[in-house]
Amino acid sequence: MPNAETAAQLARFGELALGLALVLGLLTNPAALGSILFSVAILFSQGGVRLGTGLAEPEFLTINLLVALISLVILFSPASKALSLDAALARHRPRLSPLLLNRRAGRRRGRA
Repeated sequence: MPNAETAAQLARFGELALGLALVLGLLTNPAALGSILFSVAILFSQGGVRLGTGLAEPEFLTINLLVALISLVILFSPASKALSLDAALARHRPRLSPLLLNRRAGRRRGRA
């Protein structure tokens, strides 16, 4: 593959950037979506999901599928963004709240 070293460096940087964004809680939704896409791309580049090659019974749960599933939970869970840089940013910029926190700007927890 031409420029394989460059592609490998870009993939390494992408993994690091997505991981740091998820750990810090900065732009969590786009980072979780990017993590899902990246994990699924790696999963399919390795030949997809096959029985007998994974982590646990029934041995089809590979690490890439597991990362994609965890990122999916992070993407759809507003509670995963409670203690994050996204929450602080949404307090200062309420218009970004639906993008960052999966909820509208005026809603608070505990109210109907």
